[in-house]
Amino acid sequence: MDGTGPPTEIACLYVDDDAALAELTQEFLERERETITVETVSSASEALDRIDDTEYDVVVSDYQMPEMDGLEFLETLREDRGNDVPFIIFTGQGREEVAMEALNLGADRYLQKGGDPTAQYGVLARAIEQAVAHRQASERLEEQNRRLDITLESIGDAVIATDADGRVERLNDVAESLTGWDRADAAGRPLEEVFDIISEETRQPAENPVEQVLDSGESVDLANGTVLISKTGEERYIADSAAPITDNGDEIRGVVLVFRDVTDEYEAQRRKERQRETVVDLSTAPSVVDGEFEAACRQITERAAAVLGVERASVWLLDGDELVCRDCYRRPDDAHTSGRRLDADCHGAYVEAIEARRSLAIEDVDADERLSSLRDQYLQPNGVESLLDGTIRSRGEVVGIVSCESTTEQRDWRDDEVRFVAELADRVRQALLNDAESGDELTRKDERLRHLFEQSPLAVIEWTRDFCVDRWNSRAEELFGYTTAEAVGRHASFIIPGGIEPEVQAHWETLLDEGENRSRVNENSRKDGGTVVCEWHNRPITDDGEVVGVLSLVRDVTEEREQSRQFRALVENTNEAVFIKDTEGRYEFINEAGADYFDADPSDIVGTHDGDLFDLDDDRRLLEADREVLSSEEPVAEEQTYRIDGEEYVFLSERRPHYDEYGNLRGLVGISRDVTDRKRTETVLAAVHAVATDTDRPFDERATELIDTLREALGLSGGRLIRVQENEPCNEAVVAAGTAATVVHADVPFEETLCGRVVADEEPLATDDLAGAGGKAETAGCHLGTPVYADGSLWGVLCLTAPEPRPTPFSSTERRLVELVAEWLGQELSEREKRRELRRRNEALEDIIDVLSHDIQSPLSAARGRLDLAGDSEHVDRAARLLEDIDVLVEDALTLAQQGWEISATEPQNLAAVTRRVWQRLDADEATLVVADDEPLEVAADESALELLLQNLLGNATEHGGEGVTVTVGCVNDCDTFYVEDDGPGIDRADREQVFEHGYTTAGDGTGLGLTIVQRIADAHGWSVTVTESDAGGARFEISGCDSLSL
Repeated sequence: MDGTGPPTEIACLYVDDDAALAELTQEFLERERETITVETVSSASEALDRIDDTEYDVVVSDYQMPEMDGLEFLETLREDRGNDVPFIIFTGQGREEVAMEALNLGADRYLQKGGDPTAQYGVLARAIEQAVAHRQASERLEEQNRRLDITLESIGDAVIATDADGRVERLNDVAESLTGWDRADAAGRPLEEVFDIISEETRQPAENPVEQVLDSGESVDLANGTVLISKTGEERYIADSAAPITDNGDEIRGVVLVFRDVTDEYEAQRRKERQRETVVDLSTAPSVVDGEFEAACRQITERAAAVLGVERASVWLLDGDELVCRDCYRRPDDAHTSGRRLDADCHGAYVEAIEARRSLAIEDVDADERLSSLRDQYLQPNGVESLLDGTIRSRGEVVGIVSCESTTEQRDWRDDEVRFVAELADRVRQALLNDAESGDELTRKDERLRHLFEQSPLAVIEWTRDFCVDRWNSRAEELFGYTTAEAVGRHASFIIPGGIEPEVQAHWETLLDEGENRSRVNENSRKDGGTVVCEWHNRPITDDGEVVGVLSLVRDVTEEREQSRQFRALVENTNEAVFIKDTEGRYEFINEAGADYFDADPSDIVGTHDGDLFDLDDDRRLLEADREVLSSEEPVAEEQTYRIDGEEYVFLSERRPHYDEYGNLRGLVGISRDVTDRKRTETVLAAVHAVATDTDRPFDERATELIDTLREALGLSGGRLIRVQENEPCNEAVVAAGTAATVVHADVPFEETLCGRVVADEEPLATDDLAGAGGKAETAGCHLGTPVYADGSLWGVLCLTAPEPRPTPFSSTERRLVELVAEWLGQELSEREKRRELRRRNEALEDIIDVLSHDIQSPLSAARGRLDLAGDSEHVDRAARLLEDIDVLVEDALTLAQQGWEISATEPQNLAAVTRRVWQRLDADEATLVVADDEPLEVAADESALELLLQNLLGNATEHGGEGVTVTVGCVNDCDTFYVEDDGPGIDRADREQVFEHGYTTAGDGTGLGLTIVQRIADAHGWSVTVTESDAGGARFEISGCDSLSL
């Protein structure tokens, strides 16, 4: 067979120790199906040898065989030989446990012999075809999956496929690498567990793309700023798309998620944004604009070192034949120096290199020959590993450099960094041109304005004193939508909303009157009808001290304003604590949610340390998590446990470094989520799972452990599971944990206690202070109780207490935990009773199956044989008697099954009256009954079950006791036990252990079920039955453990 279509030729190996049956099976199968060829062997060992030499499509095996049975054969084939050929158990023993074990060992089918041969072998033939076809389909599916895996691995992006419930089915190597999950661990898990994504902005879980696809049936893309958190906690920015997987009927069968790591691109974008902001800030910095050259150099070197992440940044100017350091900033020391000189003529190769290009980027200074002359004099003494220089030029000539030096590692400079250092060099040139010592004031002014208008990334507008546009650059055109021709000469009102005109006019008049720089933020109008939020930096233009106009630098802060608004809304409305600390651990900000934990206003927290707020073992000012963030400048997320005013809290906290606008570390920002209730819940749920799955331990032991765990999680001292019993003055705790006692308020009526109120109302009851709760005999300070139900009926109550009142009321989560444990206890109690009942029923059912499958076969066969000889009347009579025996046997078997399953509700039964009533129904004219009336007894029993028990015991005595037997019924042990005895030959001691087994009989025409029925009825009542010898030497049956009262 090639495995691509329905089975064509099937090679079958049939194993059976019955040669005749094997030959018959072969004949039937090959006659039923021309495609099936059968080989037969008589033992499992011979089959194993055949399988080693020959390839078969399917193996069919009997179960009961000498030396090695069918299950042992299957186990050897699967586990020892590693052979997965389709395997069918074909047996005459139809036992459920055999079928279950066969399927657990890897059998494909389990079929029972018997019935019509044509139908039986037709079923077997179909089972063989189905097993082989299923194996072929599995092989085809494996091949398809193998090809799919090859395809997935060849894709450069990460791929995860899920089923229609959003559970992971497969993922490729790239997805394994990015998520940190391997295929085996990920398979079957919900996508959100493997694909853990959050929003960078809010740090909250992002919307699950698979759920979006399943809801909409359409492909979706992730939002920008999505962060994937791997299993190990590593974070990456990703971009992805998700699409539905549909069948031929367009029904969604799953989702395929394709994503890639865009961390480098995202960080590059952020890096470039930071560079752009730096260039903009420096372009408008007063030190640069006003030509305060030394201050400008200090500001430029600090920003260069922070943005590029280098240890040294410096500005050098050419002074004749020398390079003079005007400022050198060492970031680790936060220190500035200046004045060093280098002879330019001694470093010709380096000077030629910087003159030939705008920027010079060198990864390894030791390997670049252009720097050989600088190596001993400058590079090595300063520990320089990599160098990035930007040239300062004036009228095309190099007049200096901005030098950025890495001293801790070699840097492969990125293109944006090379461009950035060139921009920094231009800012130095701008400051140099504006320096009062560098040239004519009018030249500086013209140069400054020309530079601002031509190169500034900001909108630049020059106004007349009348507030009309005089000049309008290209960035202003983009920002407001008006061209220069449309804007020049117009009053400012065309971009000022009417509602703020008075306010802006007042600002303008102050500018003209005071002649000082002023800044403001306001909303402006665009030509297209929209609005934009702008940050205005306004400086007067003067001529001989008189203000002749105003120069405005305008920046679009719409997005920043919206982000600020969102942040404020988030901080003000979240239930999580949000805080900012400085580098010394002092609080600079905390929201109301965080301050509430300390019962203080946020303003009272500002300026304090954690040692002032938490119950710490020492007075340290910095928590270890804070210290780690500040030292590594990396985010830290961890679970932390603290005590506040004696109460323990668990927080899931994340801290990140906090920088100022120049990139200098200012402190940290953090957010903490209170997960105290969740941790308690997890602890209790873990305990529930542990005890629920540890079924080998007794119920009382598991329940005690669970209640003890619940008690500790809630901070309570005692817990009890109380069984409520009607008409009982004192209810006893089935389980007691902690300091709880087993006896519940013996001196007070139970209904007057708080536990009694829970039972009476059938409602949970939580009281955090019992001083005025109204319950009696309550020694506890607080109480939390809930009813326990088993099989839908009230069984008892679960109560937990502590000697002192609680400082806070029980939370809804705490109440739900107690109810959850009570639900498990009720289910377990129900299941325990069901298991007892099921065990009784299964035992009875097994007995019936054995009787009907074996004991009835012999009389049936004999009956059929006798009827074949029906011509002889003697044989017909004998067949009739055999069929009567079968009727008795079936009646007893059915009785056994009925009494094995269940009994009716028990009621007091008069043993003497029931005994005499049963005796009258027996054919026992030659026997004598004696009822010990001097010991009258009432037994709590099911009436019909008690009659059947006595019927079998009395009938057994009259049948086996011989002629004239006397049977006596009475009670002993304060009426806890009653007995039935006779003065017959009795039962041999060696046989007494077997008499209750089904099928045991010493009478040729007995069924062997009578005493088994007695045993089942006793078990159903919770009694025990023993057989001994009577004083007269006969058989004595004692039934003990009865709930009885003497009359």
